[in-house]
Amino acid sequence: MNEKNKQYIAIIQQSQILRGKFIDAFIDIEMNIDLFISNYFVQQKDKQTQFVTQVLDSRRLEFEKKIGIYSDILSYKQDNADVKKIFKTITNHISDLMEHRNIFAHAKIEIGTHGIEASKKGTLIFVKHDMKKGKPIGIVYSKEKIVELEKVLKLVIKKTRELALAS
Repeated sequence: MNEKNKQYIAIIQQSQILRGKFIDAFIDIEMNIDLFISNYFVQQKDKQTQFVTQVLDSRRLEFEKKIGIYSDILSYKQDNADVKKIFKTITNHISDLMEHRNIFAHAKIEIGTHGIEASKKGTLIFVKHDMKKGKPIGIVYSKEKIVELEKVLKLVIKKTRELALAS
């Protein structure tokens, strides 16, 4: 296998790992949010599973709508100082993380010369079509940016879990 093919495969593998981490993290976040919402609306433990499968199932209720419900409930509970602090942390991060998750899920990875050169520095470039400009744009993720996003993901998972268990 020649060097260019090895580099191409390395970029694909890096992007797959990053995409997988984000998708997996969002599954955890969504499960935590489902638990929080079901605890809020359903006091009977035996009915909570049914509520999650019948009402909160992702085929019936999109993640973005769950986030809206979650934010509304948290805003109602802001009289609690701990909830208020966590609310600010979570709401400041989730929409930003969703934007990155959507890029990882829907944009193509740059595998040309520019992408290969960037990957040598630990940077990945995702390419998506900009509807306003009518052309593709590259979105650059340095190694440092990826590490920072992963830290924020872990924080949001932790905080959503804390809220779900406390509700």
